[in-house]
Amino acid sequence: MTPRMVSVTLLMISLIFGTDSLSAQSKQSTGGATAPEGYDFKALAIDSILVCGREAAKLPDIEQRIPLMVKAAELLPASNRVDAIRFLETALSDLGEWSSSEKFGSYRRFRAAQLRDTVLAVYAKLDPEKALVAGKKYLPKRKTDSDTRNSLKGANWFREQSSKRESPDQTSTIALSILDTEPERALELAIKSVQTGIVSSGLLSIILRLKQS
Repeated sequence: MTPRMVSVTLLMISLIFGTDSLSAQSKQSTGGATAPEGYDFKALAIDSILVCGREAAKLPDIEQRIPLMVKAAELLPASNRVDAIRFLETALSDLGEWSSSEKFGSYRRFRAAQLRDTVLAVYAKLDPEKALVAGKKYLPKRKTDSDTRNSLKGANWFREQSSKRESPDQTSTIALSILDTEPERALELAIKSVQTGIVSSGLLSIILRLKQS
């Protein structure tokens, strides 16, 4: 399947069933009428999502691949939680490989961090604790004092600052994702995200959401 075919298929399923309604049998696909005997629209939709997720994982362009895998995981019902997590963990692994080589510039690492946060936001809705653990695996290693002094002297200052933001950004992204379902845990993670002294955009979004509620 081409990226366009995968995207259109997932979009159609999303429009017909909605992101959350696959957890229960939907009648939308038949215009409110009873489905033909022996025909399970829900099972057909789930099978289509699984095929789309597997096809998306084969796409050579990772910036097309990851959003489609995330969308497939997001559409799967609770009964397919294991499949959803498998898609998300594959996406995280692919991003880790894509951004790990030193020969690539800062933009690729920055873009990988953005895509990783998108993956973790969906992962957190399935299992926030596992999402935290999974995210930490791909954080940059802590620099020694010597490394930090050398980076400040060279041309790596921007890269160093971007790396420092990854952990608080990641934590606040997970907190924002579970704010409605697990508010106490979300606030705990939000507080944790500022312990490094960095205020992430995700934290600001949490504050705005709390003010609106």
